[in-house]
Parts: sequence; structure tokens; C-alpha cells
Amino acid sequence: MTGRVLHIELRRSIASWLGAIFLVLTLGLCYGLTGPWGKGSGAWLAQWASLAQWQRYFLDFTWPAVFALGAWQGSRQRRSTMDELLSATPRPAWQRAAVLAGAAAITLTLASLVFFAIGAVQVARSTGYFTLGWLPTLLVGILAVAAGVVAGMGIGHLLPYLVTPPLVGVLGFGLMIAAQWTPSSPVPVRVQLFSPVLPGAATAFVTVAGSVHIGQALLFAGLAASGFLVSVVRGVRARIASVLPLALGVALALAVLPGRPATAYPADPGAVALVCDDHGPRVCVTRAHQNLLATLAGPGRQALARLAVLPGAPTTVIEIPDSGSQYVPLLPRLNDHETRYWGFSRLDPATLEWSMLLGAGTEPCATVLPPGAGPDADLLARVIAASWLFDGGARPVLADDPALASRGPGFAQEADAAEVALLSLPRPEQVRRVAAVRQAGLTCQGDPLALLTRGSAFR
Repeated sequence: MTGRVLHIELRRSIASWLGAIFLVLTLGLCYGLTGPWGKGSGAWLAQWASLAQWQRYFLDFTWPAVFALGAWQGSRQRRSTMDELLSATPRPAWQRAAVLAGAAAITLTLASLVFFAIGAVQVARSTGYFTLGWLPTLLVGILAVAAGVVAGMGIGHLLPYLVTPPLVGVLGFGLMIAAQWTPSSPVPVRVQLFSPVLPGAATAFVTVAGSVHIGQALLFAGLAASGFLVSVVRGVRARIASVLPLALGVALALAVLPGRPATAYPADPGAVALVCDDHGPRVCVTRAHQNLLATLAGPGRQALARLAVLPGAPTTVIEIPDSGSQYVPLLPRLNDHETRYWGFSRLDPATLEWSMLLGAGTEPCATVLPPGAGPDADLLARVIAASWLFDGGARPVLADDPALASRGPGFAQEADAAEVALLSLPRPEQVRRVAAVRQAGLTCQGDPLALLTRGSAFR
């Protein structure tokens, strides 16, 4: 009998529309707005884990709507003046509430799975790295959505007024704003994690800690239980007691949830692990980008061949995991025999090779410059070194690099002048100065531009 009633509820009530509205809102936000989820290595279609995290990110906008729609659904019994009729039926109140909540939870779960499936089809084409780390993120997100609609139903049943659903929606948005996640937010991490929202993955190398999943699952289970009880019990004392599951969930979540961002969002060791091509000079990428190893191998070996003119030249290319934030540990510092490439923002061979030659094959570092050195001094030295190595200053890709073009024409003019001065020196001195720039990049000491233009560490 309960199954038949549930089937009728799914066909004839607003429950079937809940899932449709939720899915349309999520897809509209994802495809209709320009945001960080569509850019760079942290795009929602880049990796399985980032797909699940970006889906949770959209709850910042959709969860309040679900909360409000739940309140509308919960108040329908009193709006239709059926209280007396339903109270006279032999069916327990908890069964009626379970049918309402179950129907809404089923449609919202299906909507969440459909959205994930749309992204999964595209993620499967773009990466060879698969892990089940995304599964708890997805499941806890579905639990959070179901808990939101059940809690909304409880409030709607308790306060069956026309103004209740919009006020509940405003309250939901207020809660999302109060717990807004930003790296510099003054809101404690544990409080941030009380929100169903997770920060979208800015990189393919981040995962969500198990303690986050456990703490949030306890919290949202308590919220759902309290919302359900409010819809069932009668009397002031019973309704006050119905808040106990939520209070218990909050207490357990506070005990379990981590207090530091680095603990909540650690690096994924599987994604950071290296996969190498040893058919020639060694070229390595992270496992998260293992499907791009063939793309990097050719430009990487060409870059090593150009760097071979320097004394103690590197013999290996290794991808640097793009941290995306201050919380993700990178690989150890460069060794003398390594050069590293930072990310896969552009995949044409010339640009890949150019990127690996920046700083004579070194990664950027926060070099302490002497007084009077401009803010672009380090980048300028890195660009000139790459240009000198790339066919003696031909720089066929410099003008196409958006990061450099944004510096304005003055940057290119200064680079041209410094490079002309470098090329006027005897060849052994040119080699010595470019090698000095590489050493400065390896140690993060000295002024690379002064080493390149004046042959000394400081001006």
C-alpha cells in the first residue's frame, strides 16, 4: 500500500517538479554563467573529484531554493484544509510524512545523479585518472539536499502560511552567505563545513578529507531527522524535543570536522604521483594528467635539448602540480637535473616548450629583490632566458602568451632591449649569465635580472 501511495505522490504532487526545478537551476548556473568552474585545470569537467566538488559548489544557490520548496510542500495539508480529514484516517501521521519526504528525496536524488552523469560523460573523455574519491562527496551532497527539503517541510508544516516559503528561502540564502567559504574568510573552518557547499576544486590535485564527509553526514542526518519529527509530532513539548536529533548532529559534527583548511582539503596523493615516459630523456606528468604524457613528451625533450647548452643542464622534465591554493603541498624543490612544467593551460607544442624554458627550466619563486627592482624583474629575466634558449631570441610564441601580453608594450620593449644587450656579449658570457639565472631559480636567491643584464647578483 505504501509503495502505491508513493507512486501516486510522485505522479501527482509537486514532488516530481522539485527534481526538475533543481536540475534546471543547477544546469543553468553551470552552463549559463561564466565562472571558475569553466576555466583552467580546476574546471568541473577536468577530473572526477573536481566534478563532484563543483556540483556541491552550486548548492550555494540551489539549496536555499530546495529549502523553500520543501516549506511549500510541507504546508500544503493545512493550505488545503485537510487537517481534520487526515487526522480521522487510521493511517499514522509518520507514514504520511514519510511518503511526502520520500517522494521529494527520490526526485532530488535522481536530479543530482543526472547532473553528475552529464559531467561524467565528458570527464571520462578528458582524463585517464580514475578514483572513487568523488563518491562520498556526491553522496553527502545528495543527503544535504534531501535534508534541506525535509527540514523545509517541517517548517512549512509548523508554520503553514503563504509567507513561510519565501522567508525560508531568504533564511537559506542567509545561512549560505554566513558560511561562505573563502581562503581568507574569518569564519572558522568548522563553521564553513556546516554548509552543504564545498569550495569548487581549483585544481585536479585536491581531495576532500574523510572526516569532512563523516561530520557533514552526521549533521545533515540530524537535520533531516528533526525536520521529519516536526512534521509528525504534536504538542509544544514534543516539537521542542524534535530538535534533539539536530542538536546531536551538530555536537557530533563539531567533534569530527577538521579545524584547518589543509586538513579538510588535503592533496590527493594518487593524483600527484608521477607517470613517466622513459623512451629517451625522461618526461613525467602527474597521474591526474597521465593522458597528456604523449603530448608533453615531444616538447619536453626538445626543451631539454635546448637546455643542454648550459653547464649542468637538466636531463628530466617533471610537471609541477598546480596547487590552486596555498593549502596544497607541491613537489619538493627542483634538483639540478630537473626542469619542471607548470600546468596544461595550453597544449600546442611551441607554447609547451616555451613554458618549460622559462627561467632556463626553473619554477617561479618569491625572490627577494633589492631596492629599485621592478615587480616584473623576475618574470622579465625568466622570459629573456627562455627567449635566448628558444632559437637565440626568435621568440615566436612570446607575443601569443596572454600572461605576457597583459603586461603591456613596455614589458616587451624592456625584454627586447635586455636581450639585445645579452646577445651583444661573447657567446661564453651569454651562456654563463643564462646559467646564473637558472641557478638563481633553483635556489631562489639573488636578482635574476641583474645576473642576466649585469653579470652580478645585485644592481
